[in-house]
Amino acid sequence: MKKYLSEKGFAHHIILPLLVIAAVIAIGFTTLRLIKADTVTTDGSTFRIATYNIRATRLSKSAWDTKRANAILDYIKSVDVVGLQETQRETVNLGSKHKAVSVANRSETWLTNELATAGYSRTTPTVSPRYGETNYDNGEDRVIFWNKHKFAMVTQGQNAVTDDTTANDEIALEGNESLAKHRNLVWVKLKEISSGKVFYFLTTHLTWGGSTGSYKAVRGTQITQILDYIGSHMTDAPVILVGDMNSRTNSAEDKCFTSGFSDAKNVKDSKGQYQYYQECLYRAGGGFSDAYKIATTKQNMNYSTAIANFKGGLSGDVNTTDARHIDHIYVKNGVSVSRVEVVKQKGSDHLPVEADVSL
Repeated sequence: MKKYLSEKGFAHHIILPLLVIAAVIAIGFTTLRLIKADTVTTDGSTFRIATYNIRATRLSKSAWDTKRANAILDYIKSVDVVGLQETQRETVNLGSKHKAVSVANRSETWLTNELATAGYSRTTPTVSPRYGETNYDNGEDRVIFWNKHKFAMVTQGQNAVTDDTTANDEIALEGNESLAKHRNLVWVKLKEISSGKVFYFLTTHLTWGGSTGSYKAVRGTQITQILDYIGSHMTDAPVILVGDMNSRTNSAEDKCFTSGFSDAKNVKDSKGQYQYYQECLYRAGGGFSDAYKIATTKQNMNYSTAIANFKGGLSGDVNTTDARHIDHIYVKNGVSVSRVEVVKQKGSDHLPVEADVSL
């Protein structure tokens, strides 16, 4: 009995304290690992960005109804930074050519108010999207929203690019009033609060109209102007450029942003004309990488980014097989892309494209 008590006392006084010490050491190592992991995450954190053409409310069957508005709002709140195209700022009235947009249909105003409540800030336009055209009251914008709890604005700006209709007589004669006759490049320089790192985020909307030489000519000029502006003003930090480029991956326009061309013959149209890409040819591309190509994980790559048969609200058909990507995310100067996705999100005639990136 005495021996038993002695052994029990030994276990109680020696072994148990050793177990406690071992547990404390283990907890300490675990804590250190967590602190180290958190430090790594903070220093090279990943955040989610997106581009989304939400369709101008002045267009037919595009009223800013509750379902459409809330679907778009909910999606924006799921990402950290987003570049929007075709937000409607004010009333539009050009007689029979355009549908007047009521106060209730000002998508930009509504989104700004709702997102401010949710903790988002936005770029502030400095000039009218139509650059002073007196018979068009402030029409349509490109806007960037960001989560203000994760990012702080350093500075912002915008730059005009070539007018759709006046730049090419053929487009004007066809009567195609573009969705935003005067295009522009909207940008913001943001600081990631957790790491202190800064980057540029830009959004634009290139002229629409398909693949004919006339439209490609305007897009080629617009891209050249955008690349010139970035090259002159944004060499000190990583750059993320998003938008509705109205041109597909591997198109001549896409190559202007990325690798450029090794041979001018590669960009000839059906008439053998390629002069409108000369400036892009000389610069050997803009040095951007296409998120569709470099992302480690790729989701819904077979989806087209444009919805067919859009009739307002949450209508329309998602093409899940054609892979027509006209909405793009381009990165340069040290931006990594771990994931890219064409998101099955109705509410517009476009699908949003999102990516997880790190600096």
